[in-house]
Amino acid sequence: MLGVPVALVSIVDFDEDRQFFTSAYGLGEPWASQRQTPLSHSFCQHVVTDNKPLVVKDARTHPLVRSNHAIPDLNVIAYLGIPITAPDGACLGALCAIDSQPRVWTDEDISTLTDLAASVTSQIGLRAALLTSEEARKTSARFGRIIENAHHEVFTFEPNTLKFRSVNKGACENLGYELAELQMLSPVDIKPEYSQQEFEEFIKPLLNKEVPNLEFETKHERKDGSTYPVSIRLEYHSDEDDVFIAFVQDITERRMLEHALAEQTSNFSAFFNYAPEPMSVSAMDTTILQANPACEKLFGLASEDLLGVQFADYIPVQYKQEVQLAFSSATPENPLYSVLMEQEMNGVPKILLWSNLVVFENDQPSKIFSIASDVTELHSAKMLAEESVQEAKKAMEIRKIFLANMSHEVRTPLNAIMGLFQLIQMADVPERQKKQAEVGLNASHHLLAQLVNVLELSRVEANAVEIVPKPTDIRSLAEQWLEAATATNHRLGKSIELSLTIDEAIPELSSLDERRVTQILNNLTDNALKFTEEGHVSIQINPVLETDTSEPLQLEISVSDTGCGIAQDKQKAIFERFVQIDDAQTREHGGSGLGLAISRELAELMGAALDVASPSPHDSFTTTFSLRLQSNK
Repeated sequence: MLGVPVALVSIVDFDEDRQFFTSAYGLGEPWASQRQTPLSHSFCQHVVTDNKPLVVKDARTHPLVRSNHAIPDLNVIAYLGIPITAPDGACLGALCAIDSQPRVWTDEDISTLTDLAASVTSQIGLRAALLTSEEARKTSARFGRIIENAHHEVFTFEPNTLKFRSVNKGACENLGYELAELQMLSPVDIKPEYSQQEFEEFIKPLLNKEVPNLEFETKHERKDGSTYPVSIRLEYHSDEDDVFIAFVQDITERRMLEHALAEQTSNFSAFFNYAPEPMSVSAMDTTILQANPACEKLFGLASEDLLGVQFADYIPVQYKQEVQLAFSSATPENPLYSVLMEQEMNGVPKILLWSNLVVFENDQPSKIFSIASDVTELHSAKMLAEESVQEAKKAMEIRKIFLANMSHEVRTPLNAIMGLFQLIQMADVPERQKKQAEVGLNASHHLLAQLVNVLELSRVEANAVEIVPKPTDIRSLAEQWLEAATATNHRLGKSIELSLTIDEAIPELSSLDERRVTQILNNLTDNALKFTEEGHVSIQINPVLETDTSEPLQLEISVSDTGCGIAQDKQKAIFERFVQIDDAQTREHGGSGLGLAISRELAELMGAALDVASPSPHDSFTTTFSLRLQSNK
């Protein structure tokens, strides 16, 4: 009838710590064959203890049963249990319906199952009437043991004296009294909130049969004076026993959960009401259910007047489709969505980022929590940044074009001038003119070197330098470096000894950018020759093998000279642009202070390192270029 996968008729036996299934539909194995489970897997025990229906929408979050083993082992998620009682009113078990997914039980569901439980109760009454007196005695004794061993408190007390007639073990343990001690007391002795007169007045409706039972919450006081909250169902049986029966449940944990929930609710309420950002809670048709005071600036209405207003009416028309699309994409797994909208607050145009959370119940959307953040300044800054990026790209493109033109327009006439000086040197002219041509040629070489450095610096700044590694013969390339250094040595009119040493472990071919490495090494050797008056300049190429042979080979190229050296505290400065360490040396040797700066920046673009070492400021100078590369065999 209810469309559930599992339905059970369960009899709970606290004495045996088990529940027995007299009827079962849809129960999985091995439980269906065994027809029983331990109480660790029983929801029905709570129906028996409280003698009232138990309605659980989602057992995983229900404070009474969320730790019950039936959830993982029997896949019990939703539960509806109705008491099955004996003719004397004692609760024997439950008729229950079980679902494997969360379910909201309707009043019709509860009514249907209650009618079925009444039929089962009638059948039990019919069978009980056929029992012999001995069987009835055994049954009574058995259910007495069930009550005695229940975890909840069960009391019976006299209607006249109010003295306890019987008390189960759960009550003795919770209150800290022995049974004999409790039998000397009355409910008033353990209920500090009631006086004798107040309690007698309270139970009069039961004595007068005006109500079938009383359900209330109060405190119980232990023997040591401490108290704890309880929920009580009180019944009066005037037929044969003429006795009050009280079923008591310790609700300490429930009160703690309620307190925690109340505190969370209070915290959320404070945050909601005092937040400077507009916040709202809406139904799925966008009807505003709750709005904080900050919404007044946005909607132009007091927060209380916003209740019942359609949020969708305030969404600018150009954003309606985007909002609908974003909302429809929300799922239980991804319930968040955001929309950026331009709206007015107090008549001032603003850019608002609406962050929305769709709340799902049973996989169906039920509410929307929304908060608006004013991102006007951030949005403006982003737009400015994007404009700046575009302008920078344009400027970079213009710089690239300028560099290409400059390189051509300056190099071409300069090369012509250098060619003219070379022709004069080769012509049959007086020696004096040849000397003058040599001075002009050297000056042209120097000017060309400075031009190359300036153009290269501009390319680095414009991110226009492209590193193109390819298989290269290091030994052949090193010979070219030595030849270039020899030519520079001759051009400077010096007789400095030059040497080249290459380690045998260097592979025949290595992958590197030949042009850029040559540019760096030429800068290093030119510097070494320029600042060395006598002695030698040496180039050494050594491999540095990693421990893991699969790692790339590191190539270490050192250029050493016996020049004037440099003080240790000034060694870092030589890599700065346009910096000359010694003005006297600058006047003597010239230079723009760009060579080493450009060399280090090119090295870093290749993932390499460029370092210097000078033991003393007037001794020697060594530049080491460490390049990580792949060996090509």
